Amino acid sequence: MSAADNKRLQNNLLKLQKAHGNLIKTLTRDRDDVYYEILASRFRLCFELNWRLARRVMLRHGVNFELNTMRELLELAQQTGFFPNSPHWIAMMADRNVLTHEYDEPDFVRICKHIEFDYIPLLTESKEKLETIILKLTN
Repeated sequence: MSAADNKRLQNNLLKLQKAHGNLIKTLTRDRDDVYYEILASRFRLCFELNWRLARRVMLRHGVNFELNTMRELLELAQQTGFFPNSPHWIAMMADRNVLTHEYDEPDFVRICKHIEFDYIPLLTESKEKLETIILKLTN
């Protein structure tokens, strides 16, 4: 792979690391309406960067796929070891879609609880796995 490809992959990883750090920082805020809005926004960004980076890494690793949906990519990433196995990936995707396209307060509060207790640990594990893979790819 070219130096430019490696640089692009490393830059994408830096974006994910920054977004993940901001997501974690959100947990230190007071739990008010603004907290939940920030948590949801930062979660959506972190989720997007995570699955898009995993896709790029899988391509660099030579995983051949023709996927039409995010769901298919999430499933393949788990099957091939690029994402930790968890039933939460599909639920996370569904909740991300609700946060992006709808606003229903009971759903919003429920999803924010999932973000805090289920999704952040999984996103953290995934980020760490991608960091390790990218380090090997770019050295």
